[in-house]
Amino acid sequence: WLKCAGAILFQAACSISSMTHASPPAKRGRGCITCCIALLWSAFFGQHFLAFSSVTGCSLWCSSDASGLRLPQQHSPGRLRPKAYLLRSGLGRGSSRLTWGRGSALRRLAALSAETTSVSVDAIKMKILQIAALTDRGQRLNKLIAPTYQDKRDAMSHLVQRLADSTFNISEDMLSGEWELVFSDVEIFRSSPFFLAIEEAFNSSPDIPLLGEWLGLTDPTKKAELFFKLHQLQVMSWGISTVGRIAQRIDFNASVLESSFDTTIFGLTVIPLVGWGKLLPTLGGRVVTEASNLTLDEKGTLCMELDRTQVTTLPGVSRIPFVDKLLMDFWYPVNTVWKLLPWNGGPFEGRAPVCRMSTVYVDATMRVSRDGSGGLFVYMRPMESLS
Repeated sequence: WLKCAGAILFQAACSISSMTHASPPAKRGRGCITCCIALLWSAFFGQHFLAFSSVTGCSLWCSSDASGLRLPQQHSPGRLRPKAYLLRSGLGRGSSRLTWGRGSALRRLAALSAETTSVSVDAIKMKILQIAALTDRGQRLNKLIAPTYQDKRDAMSHLVQRLADSTFNISEDMLSGEWELVFSDVEIFRSSPFFLAIEEAFNSSPDIPLLGEWLGLTDPTKKAELFFKLHQLQVMSWGISTVGRIAQRIDFNASVLESSFDTTIFGLTVIPLVGWGKLLPTLGGRVVTEASNLTLDEKGTLCMELDRTQVTTLPGVSRIPFVDKLLMDFWYPVNTVWKLLPWNGGPFEGRAPVCRMSTVYVDATMRVSRDGSGGLFVYMRPMESLS
């Protein structure tokens, strides 16, 4: 409060001073005392707007000579260097008057504010990427494994909120193209429309199944979290399965969102303390899921309907032997099967597997989204797209 009060008093003093004092012709080209104080205030206390407005006001008033013409005065070099332009306006035949262009000062102030915002956003994005790298895309935040790095979860939430409070534009052009997942504070496979649709279907139903009651579930809106926990325990136990690159491709022209994640199994299989080599080869594939009827509503939410999924070859990883020709490179009609299931209202009038993701922030290189339960997902443009 003292700092703010001092800044207000300083602003008033500079305004009064800038309107009352004048620089004689001999001192033109030298910085006036008001401008010097303003620049020092900006350097030490960070009151950029107050210092800038004071210097701007001084530039309008302090450069008068005996004839009454306001002439340009060069300000001392410092942190803020406002530039104004002279406008010549005729005041009758044979007379002219030089005045300072105030619109130019406002444009300079707007440009300075935009530049400061850009630097601040870049710094926030850098901190987000640091946390993403430290926590292995957020996988080390999983309390099912261990309740570690939870302070990073809070820090990430704070940084994302700062991005959400900044100025940005949500549009189809900004969202279109390919994105790679770099962070999630929930299970990373949940970025797929397949699991987004499961989440929405589970959490929107009012009942709790018997298995959920037996496992202690009391909140029907948490059924999806229980399902994802059980899924993770089954497919990732003992490090058998790992998830690699996760990507999304958004195409509004085709109304399609394509999601993919790379998965490998038997990455390192060895007899503890005895083995010196792998027992089994590493196998895997790329799971591709498509969602159709993609739209962007006025709130920046991506709405879609799960359509189909398939498993394709992952470059550099061997295909699953014996069953690869039966299970891989084949589109599974998930949408059709989904509507036939009795718990989805089937088999005649089953509910469609719809899902949505809200856009928290987006720019040319970063996109931040949340699912229906608030799970956070941070995406970046691939390196080849940036180049």
